Amino acid sequence: MYLGVVTKVEDPKKFVIRATVEDLIEDVIAYPIDVYDEPYVGEPIEVRQIETIYGYSFVYQKQRLRDHTLLKIGDCVVDLDGNGESADAGTITIKIANASIVLKNGGDIEVTTAANIKVKADGNCNIEASGSCEVKSPKVTITGGQCTIDGSVAPTGKGAFCGIPACLFTGAPHVGPTSNGT
Repeated sequence: MYLGVVTKVEDPKKFVIRATVEDLIEDVIAYPIDVYDEPYVGEPIEVRQIETIYGYSFVYQKQRLRDHTLLKIGDCVVDLDGNGESADAGTITIKIANASIVLKNGGDIEVTTAANIKVKADGNCNIEASGSCEVKSPKVTITGGQCTIDGSVAPTGKGAFCGIPACLFTGAPHVGPTSNGT
């Protein structure tokens, strides 16, 4: 095994490169052993020479960072930052073009995109928060069947639905704790 450097990326999809080991091996083609992300020119690698029935060939393995793994193919990136000492320690970041999902060590999840986000469930979909729940948008549309507020509201003109004569979203009249959305 030798420590070398990537001098050229021959095939970025198959990770075939050219490598040089100083004063020993000059600009040879090398094939990946277990590479999960793109090699870059100037990147340090381990170069191994193997004997085949056709003669000698070279294979390489990228240097791994302690407690950190980066998987990258084209515009797709998965960055696993383990228990290192960086500010991002213990996070998983997934990036595809203009979108990203970040799972943080403390339990926070951030979803960012320049396009649309769609959540679809064939079964029930529940949103539960022990703290505040906020929706910000220039336009909010809620469609569906029955809308229910947890609790009872007598048709006395008081309570969550009775305080407003009609549903703000559907226009349905309010006379109790539920609205049929019609």
